[in-house]
Amino acid sequence: MIAAVTSACVAGLAAETSVSDLADVADVSRRLGFSAGDRPLVVRAPNQGSLSARACAACHQAVYDDWQTTRHRVAWDNVVFLDGLGRELLPRCVHYHAPLLEQQREVGPLRGRRFTSPSTTGLLHEGITCAVCHVRDGRVLTTRPVTPDAATPMHPITVDKALQDPAFCASCHQFGFSNSDVLMQGIWSEWRAFHDGGGQGTCQSCHMPGGRHLFRGAWDHDLLRRSLQVTVTKAQVPELRSVDVGHHFPTGDLFRHLTVEVAANDNDFVDVARIGRVFGGVGVAKHVVEDTSLVPSVPCVVSLPANRTRWRVRYHYAEARHEDAGAVDAVVIAEGTIR
Repeated sequence: MIAAVTSACVAGLAAETSVSDLADVADVSRRLGFSAGDRPLVVRAPNQGSLSARACAACHQAVYDDWQTTRHRVAWDNVVFLDGLGRELLPRCVHYHAPLLEQQREVGPLRGRRFTSPSTTGLLHEGITCAVCHVRDGRVLTTRPVTPDAATPMHPITVDKALQDPAFCASCHQFGFSNSDVLMQGIWSEWRAFHDGGGQGTCQSCHMPGGRHLFRGAWDHDLLRRSLQVTVTKAQVPELRSVDVGHHFPTGDLFRHLTVEVAANDNDFVDVARIGRVFGGVGVAKHVVEDTSLVPSVPCVVSLPANRTRWRVRYHYAEARHEDAGAVDAVVIAEGTIR
């Protein structure tokens, strides 16, 4: 039986965001050609060259190597996304996970398609590739001026500080369901509430430390474990709190959630609380039934049943059917004993 969490846990409803703030996000998105998933992104390669990240690696090998390890690289190639796309063949999903017009052409018509295996070749295989963020109108966007090296041919560049602005990230990480004001992802609004409350840091300072293109997040298990603090009180009640997280936890994909689980001696663990969002509705016509996601600086206390000796917290990336099929595993991010 799932226990009720305390009222402090239910503070995770999406933060209010002013119209002017959202207008700033819309302005950045519009200027850089993002369309909230409505259409493919048209960028045009520099020097009539290639849009592939492999072309960038010739001069930017370290950046390329970092990007290769990220979820951006596998935005199209992951089986959970492909399963969802096969169930709801929505063009806007393609435009988020493979944004470039050239990638759209590789995908082809959606009608009647089943996407059961990842791509292994072409731009589609690169998901959110370098050009999605860094190429516009045949020029490469950068955050700082670059002095040409006489020995190295250089592509045209444009200095654009928008790449350092969280509004740039909101172009892909703040959006609603089709034909609905309900947010599927509201990470920018969550961060803005954190920032307005005195929180320090930006999307880039956390997810791109030192300017590296690591885009670290929930798939970095060490970071995930450092992001949750569980304190067991004298009454043997666990108090959960996110640590150095500038948005809700979990956040992002709508199926992500935590489970608090307990066990007696060597018996199997059972769930006693679920922390995250719960949606109601059918298809893309969804609404938020409950949001118990952890909010920065707000503790969440979970009541435990009697006669249990162990507890743990697991992070779930997807639905139970994906875990049951072996497509993705939940991760234990905290555990302990009950005296």
